Amino acid sequence: MKSIRVVVIENMLSVLDAYCAYLSSRKDISVVGKAQEAGAGVSVAMERNPDVVVMDLAMPGMDGIEAARNLRSLRTKAKVLLLSERDEPHLLRAMYQAGANGLVHKNSRICDVVAAIRSLACGNFCVCGRIAPAMFVAEAECRAADALSSQQKNIFEISTSGKDDKEIAEVLGINKSTVASHFDRMKQKLSARNRCQLVRLVIEQGLL
Repeated sequence: MKSIRVVVIENMLSVLDAYCAYLSSRKDISVVGKAQEAGAGVSVAMERNPDVVVMDLAMPGMDGIEAARNLRSLRTKAKVLLLSERDEPHLLRAMYQAGANGLVHKNSRICDVVAAIRSLACGNFCVCGRIAPAMFVAEAECRAADALSSQQKNIFEISTSGKDDKEIAEVLGINKSTVASHFDRMKQKLSARNRCQLVRLVIEQGLL
């Protein structure tokens, strides 16, 4: 069985070492890198190409939300699991917007962190621990608020006629890469794993 490659980012050395030691003891998880600062962690993640980045939300300087946003902008394949001592519902919206894939309260059991890592590696979104009840109530509100922009609606509508990214770009007079970026942001907003699921969610939620 292929192990899940993990990078851990945590500013407290004792906590960082504890996470790394426990995760490394799991047969299906391999810790391939670690860092005590978010900026350095982003660099480690780009170098080691992990499946999941486990990261403290609150760190000096760049925080976990900003680091998650940086990882998404660099188009890394890594899923981002944030660890937080906070449990405010607005965190879920911030996570969606930054491109993070999961959130676990730092007072949760370590087995919850392991379960979340495994869930993210399978392509799921995960919120667990005492954060979950308030977060799941806020999730629907977050998705409703994340309506598509007029440009994204145009791109989506043109794509339904069978045109590819290059043809859509020519119709709108924009770069092909811009079209791809808009699709990525639309998938992010709706937590869609691929464009097929994106189409279904846009239709179901009446976002056009």
